Amino acid sequence: MKALLNTDHTEVLQVFRSLPKNMRSKYPAQILTKWTDEELAAIHIFNYVDGNSINNRYYDTSNPTYTIDAVNYIVTGTYTGTDRDITELKQSMVDKVLSACATLCKKYDWMNHRESDGGTAFPQNIKDYRNAVRAENNIKEAEINAMTTMSELIAYENTAFTGTHYVQHVDSIDSTITYGPETIVIPRNIDLCIHYDAIDPNVEVDPSFVSLIKD
Repeated sequence: MKALLNTDHTEVLQVFRSLPKNMRSKYPAQILTKWTDEELAAIHIFNYVDGNSINNRYYDTSNPTYTIDAVNYIVTGTYTGTDRDITELKQSMVDKVLSACATLCKKYDWMNHRESDGGTAFPQNIKDYRNAVRAENNIKEAEINAMTTMSELIAYENTAFTGTHYVQHVDSIDSTITYGPETIVIPRNIDLCIHYDAIDPNVEVDPSFVSLIKD
C-alpha cells in the first residue's frame, strides 16, 4: 500500500495499491516496486501501513487518522471502532444458534417420518440426542439474551478451548495407522453459537481425540 501526499508532505491525499490514474501518463506503474523510497518520496509517494485493525463484526470503523513519518517515508493509518447495535448482534447470534440446532436435528427427520408411516421405530438414542441438542439450544438462547456488553458477545463467539489429540503414526511397512501415546495440544477459539456438546451417536469417533476443554 502507498500514500500520495501533498507537496510539503503534511497531508494525505490518497491511499492506493496501484498508481493513481492521474499519474499514469507521467510515470510507469512499475515505479511502485522498482523505485527506492527516496525516489518515490520525491514525487510525494510514501509507504502506507495500517496501525491497527477493527473487527467489523462488532464495530463500525471510522475514517483513518494519519501519522506521517517524513524521515522514513511512512504513513500510518489508525482507526477507531464504534460499537455496533448490540440488540441486532444478539439477534444474529440467536439466529446462528437456531440454525445450528435445526441442522443437527433435521438430518434425522426422515427417521421420524419413517416411523409415522408404519416403518422402523425412531431409535431412542437419536431421540435423546435431538432432545439434548434442543436443550442446549434453549440454554444458548438464554445466555445470549442475558448479555448486555459487547465484550460478552465477543467472548461468546470466540471462546478459548484447549484440544488434546493423540499423535498419528503410520507404519512404514504396511501403512497401518496407530495413535499415541504421545499427544499434542491445540489451542482453539470456538463460536459457542454453533458448538454443541451433545454427542451424535451415529458420528464416527475421531481415534485421535483425547479432550476438548474450555479454558
